[in-house]
Amino acid sequence: MLASAGISGTIGRAFLLVGFIGAIFGAFAAVAGARRNDQQIIRLIPRFATLIFAAAVGAFAAMEYDDHSRLLVGVCAKSGIVVDASTL
Repeated sequence: MLASAGISGTIGRAFLLVGFIGAIFGAFAAVAGARRNDQQIIRLIPRFATLIFAAAVGAFAAMEYDDHSRLLVGVCAKSGIVVDASTL
C-alpha cells in the first residue's frame, strides 16, 4: 500500500517525520530550559512550535492533495469521463 501511495503520500509522511522530530526536540528544550532556568533555551520553544505547526499544515496539504486527485479520477471513471491521472 505504501508503495502505491504516490509522491504526495511520501511528502506528507516526510512532513510528519519533521514535525515529530521537532516535537521531540521541543520537549527536550522545554525540560532543559525549565530545569536550568536558561532563558536562551526557553526562547527556542516557540520556534519548535512553529516548526511543528508548519509540518502539520504541509502534511495535511500533501496528503489531502493526494486523496482529492484519486477521488477525482474515481468519480470521473464512474461517470464515464476519461481522465489522464498523470496530469493531476
